Amino acid sequence: MRHAKTIILVIVLMAILQGNLFSLITSRIEGVVVDADTEEIISDAKVSLYITDVHGDFFNFFKFHTESSKEGTFSFELKNLVKPNVGYYIQCKKDGYISLIPEYYFTYGKKEVYAEMLQVFQMEEGQVKHLKVRLSKGGILKGKFLKKDSSGITPLEYVAASLYRKTNPNERYLKEEKSGYKIAQMEVDEKGEFEIKGIEPFGNYNILISQNGYVSHIIEGIVIVLNNVSTIKETVDVSNQTGIHGSIRIKNVNPDSGIVFLIRDNPDKNLSYKDLCQSFVDKDGYYSCRGLNPGVYRLKFRVYKNGIEFKKEIVVYLEKGILKTTDIEF
Repeated sequence: MRHAKTIILVIVLMAILQGNLFSLITSRIEGVVVDADTEEIISDAKVSLYITDVHGDFFNFFKFHTESSKEGTFSFELKNLVKPNVGYYIQCKKDGYISLIPEYYFTYGKKEVYAEMLQVFQMEEGQVKHLKVRLSKGGILKGKFLKKDSSGITPLEYVAASLYRKTNPNERYLKEEKSGYKIAQMEVDEKGEFEIKGIEPFGNYNILISQNGYVSHIIEGIVIVLNNVSTIKETVDVSNQTGIHGSIRIKNVNPDSGIVFLIRDNPDKNLSYKDLCQSFVDKDGYYSCRGLNPGVYRLKFRVYKNGIEFKKEIVVYLEKGILKTTDIEF
């Protein structure tokens, strides 16, 4: 036993002399999550530690997850992860609160200020770093989407919808985006209902409602207030939308799958969301693009049968309020 202890001691001393004790030293990041306004602790918050380079160039290079305890505390132990040119940043999320780093910052962030935007820090071997993570409360948006057509008014179920804001909330960190900043993808259920929590208070949000085959509607001027629930109920009239639809056949049989792209010919190239559309081709070969601006469009088809691709491009003119029927044969 004494001989074994001597061998272990010699190995440790050799590691020290060679400056290679890295794997034997543990560093730690610990902290507490609190409300930014009240300093009250926040339990059950999802805390993530991301390991990147010192410039923050790789958002999700390596990560660990934990949750804050009932005392609001969290900790991460770092073994073999403290090296030169390695950086770290913390992300924290909790229902009803704005994420420590809003998700859309990762999409629109300026590369030259990534490290500052993410608050990247470095560690030393054996260091214990203490953090206080402050989360700000946001607002809640909930509501219901309905669809009006020839059969009446029904829920607009499982529709794709996104929350946008036009104004740049932080010009220091975010690049200019003229089409707007996509804040969140909304999950709409079978009743056409949705709810988003932890939205930054702001006086002019937009919702873009879309569905496979048509762009339906845009809702503007939505106001989100701190600690309040904003409610909307919107009916989308799809009965008289400008668009095009039809069936695709390959040697008199339906394709296995496919996709259709539609884009308006616009000399100034200043296209809006109503100047383009994407539609998947269903099992019956049907496609549909609606809710568009009138004008001349290029319609591109790409369909598949038994692993073989079929392509075609045509030019069509869409009249206001008319759903044009265009069938395609290969």
